Amino acid sequence: MSIFIESLTVVVRRLTLDVSWSGGSDAYLSTALSADSLASLVCTDDVLTAVSFASAVGCEVWLDRLADCGIVHLGDERSVDIVCIDELSGPSTPCDWIEWRQSPDGFTYAWLAGTDPGEVVAPTMRRREEARWHAPRAEEGDSQHMIQLASENGLDYWLDLDTGRQIVALAQPPASGASEQPSPPTSADRPPLLPIVLEAMECIEWRPEDVDDTTIFIRVRARRFLFTLGICVDDAARTVACYGLLPVQVDAGQRLKVAEAIVRINQGLRIGCFDLDFDDGEVRFRVGCDVAGGALTRQMALTMFGAVSEAIDRYGPALMSVIFGQVSPEDAAHKALSGDTPSDD
Repeated sequence: MSIFIESLTVVVRRLTLDVSWSGGSDAYLSTALSADSLASLVCTDDVLTAVSFASAVGCEVWLDRLADCGIVHLGDERSVDIVCIDELSGPSTPCDWIEWRQSPDGFTYAWLAGTDPGEVVAPTMRRREEARWHAPRAEEGDSQHMIQLASENGLDYWLDLDTGRQIVALAQPPASGASEQPSPPTSADRPPLLPIVLEAMECIEWRPEDVDDTTIFIRVRARRFLFTLGICVDDAARTVACYGLLPVQVDAGQRLKVAEAIVRINQGLRIGCFDLDFDDGEVRFRVGCDVAGGALTRQMALTMFGAVSEAIDRYGPALMSVIFGQVSPEDAAHKALSGDTPSDD
């Protein structure tokens, strides 16, 4: 059998986890499905486990948790107990116990070296977020309008009888000895999002300049730019969105070229995207998080702040070179995506 690989995936053998992780491989998978793990996908076959992340930051945090249990990532520049696999380029370091392949159908999978790849094991959904993006949110007292469809892979599936849409939430194990069905998600389980975002800012000593019930604005000095970071929260939809605004407005005559550069850059991004307001020339990078069925954590907020700052620093100079330096959109995007960015000197 084979396991599904998405974005950046941490692969560990079940036998290793049974020996080193408290509670064994099953407890490891349950931890990966928890709201604070930052994982976007979790799956397993009889031999391997796969925990996928949309960003390198989430992957590094997970590797630290494994290291705390004595599970070794690298030795002599080769994978030991852990291998990190990129869905586009494969293992990040040489590994003699894994094989991988990109399917003609457009997905990546891996299996234990020397065995038959067989059937690919994957959750029903590629990403939990995709199934929740347009789902309505259950309010208190709505349970009579919802019925549970299934519970698998650590997720509960509910049908809203009023709209016909499906709601997905992290599964809640019943109390010991209880046999009743789990309750549908309610507003009582959903703390306000804004205080968590403000707590994350406070821990890195950021002082917001403007705060209201749903938005925060702050000036951030990155390595190359002083830019405005805006955070918008929607408690009803359970979403958080972060926007980084470049300190420039594009003249009308330059907007088509800048739009082309943005499209080319976006094609190479795994998380977040740039956009351009054709009416006023504003350029921004945006990234968001849907926490329906789970919980927003301080680390998740910090990851979004970091993603915006990194994108502005890495790709902002390329866009500036199109706006002011007569560089073609194709050349600017290629240099940015290949890591050929201007030095800080």
